[in-house]
Amino acid sequence: LNYERLVYKYPRLINTLSNPYFFSLYLQLFDHKEFISESDILTHYLEKKVLKGIFREEKIKLIKSFIEITQLGGIPEQIPANNLQYLIDENPEAYSELLALGIFVEHEPAEKYFTHEKLIKFNSKDLFEFIVSAYWLRELKLDSSLIHAVLHFYRNYPERQEGILKWMICFLFKEEKIEVLKNLYSLLNNELGNTKD
Repeated sequence: LNYERLVYKYPRLINTLSNPYFFSLYLQLFDHKEFISESDILTHYLEKKVLKGIFREEKIKLIKSFIEITQLGGIPEQIPANNLQYLIDENPEAYSELLALGIFVEHEPAEKYFTHEKLIKFNSKDLFEFIVSAYWLRELKLDSSLIHAVLHFYRNYPERQEGILKWMICFLFKEEKIEVLKNLYSLLNNELGNTKD
């Protein structure tokens, strides 16, 4: 397909692929042309690259521990490597694979030159928030009470709140939860009203 036909036939896909991170993931999954949203691409990427193959359980354990250490993204999404070191030592191959896949990246803090401190973070904020959203869904049913819980949990971290809500709304549309979507405005309005007090 040429670009003009893609724009006409798949405008959401073109919008999604305008984000370089999603474009790179899409290229890795090129044989699957039916993916038209960010959540489709991320879901398939995680299923194909993380949730299959050897070290599956170990990779999941490392990701889950990372999310729990960041308190479900309630604190910044980078952590000192020593917070995960015991798991890295137990599962070096799984950790190396997560680095190779670009799920995790390591870096040294810019303000601490010539130190051996290493930080770990997710390569993409979107990927991190997507996985955190999926984590919430494992714990709670996708309904208005989950949206309220997310609004309340991240009330002091509006940027994270917005990112998690973005994915929750995607999930609501995908599962056709029309009643929850109808109530979303009032939930958001009530939460905004409560934060002014």
